Amino acid sequence: MSMYTLANLRLDEMGGLLLQIDMHFDNRKNMAYAVQMMLCRTILNQYNNICVSPGEDFAQIILIGEAAVIEQPSDEFKAFLRSQRIKISAKLSVDCDMIVQSLRFSLFYWLESKLWYRVGECVMPRKLLTIRHSSLQFRIDPRLNVTSEGEVLLSPRCEVVRVVPFEMWQLDDEFGPAKEGPVAARNVNVLPRLGRGRVVAFYRSLPKHSPFSSYAQLKIYWKNTYGYELPNEEPPAYLDVIFYGMKESFCYPSYCVLTAPPEEVPYRREDEMTRSALGRFVTDLSSCDVELCGHKLQVSEATKKTRFDLTAALLDVPPIHPNKLKKNGIVPKFAFKQKLQPMTNLMDKYLTPTKQNPTGQSEETEEEEKDVDVDVKSVKCFK
Repeated sequence: MSMYTLANLRLDEMGGLLLQIDMHFDNRKNMAYAVQMMLCRTILNQYNNICVSPGEDFAQIILIGEAAVIEQPSDEFKAFLRSQRIKISAKLSVDCDMIVQSLRFSLFYWLESKLWYRVGECVMPRKLLTIRHSSLQFRIDPRLNVTSEGEVLLSPRCEVVRVVPFEMWQLDDEFGPAKEGPVAARNVNVLPRLGRGRVVAFYRSLPKHSPFSSYAQLKIYWKNTYGYELPNEEPPAYLDVIFYGMKESFCYPSYCVLTAPPEEVPYRREDEMTRSALGRFVTDLSSCDVELCGHKLQVSEATKKTRFDLTAALLDVPPIHPNKLKKNGIVPKFAFKQKLQPMTNLMDKYLTPTKQNPTGQSEETEEEEKDVDVDVKSVKCFK
């Protein structure tokens, strides 16, 4: 597997910020995920010396970079955040996992200018949007790692996959071709995250209930939110998709709907195809004029020592030692029988029902209390 060095960071000089988005401004809460994605891209477009990743909460953005730049933001940056209705919520301590998470999202954004689009957790060429029938394509998983010394490593893995786009005949039933409007639900996966949902209706033209007045507006939305450059021609259909756990449907162009997620398949020319795809991917990434947290992005072959150390770390699985019990350490079932017998007598004594005398005091059913003597010598200990 190929391995490349992207940059060498000084981890002790890194800083992070947690940004909070005002979701109540301009009714943003109705499309929180889209707003979060759009603002992340806007920040990366304005400042190329930082890395950004969306937070788990749709109202949060994580930003990392050099501590000198991050922890003391300039007045220009503060004014930019105010214009976007974003405020600084807290300062964060940066670790390797946070760098990988932010760099991964930033990498997806940088590659969009080279027509590599995010598909799930991988990237694929723009040709994906123009496929009309099932075909073999390739995808690249940009695996990232950051060592304790701050070396950023990229290990791209290329796979040949079968892509099955959604076709309109899949909505037909026993009565013939489906008509516009509600249809029998069909499971699909939609780009870019390959979310799973169900098609519940389709239209030949942009429906009236769509928030967009034209296909041109829809193209701008997909470009600003997901980085996708949709084809100039209108799609054959628009599909209403309902995701599991949601009540409202979302309108998608058929370009962005797949019958199933891309599935890896063996291919006899796989080596030739993947080698060519990896070469193109590395070339396009090298041509990106960006900075990685203040360090210019430079794609170079990793040294043999770095490859060996990282491979050893990834394969270093702690051994599992079975619970070895010595034969003499196992306690037989009858070990506690003689010890439990006296306790049983005591429990019988104290759990015996009592009756009340006229004065209100409890009276034992037996006139005399008999002490139970435990013969300590009779209790055997097992080592």
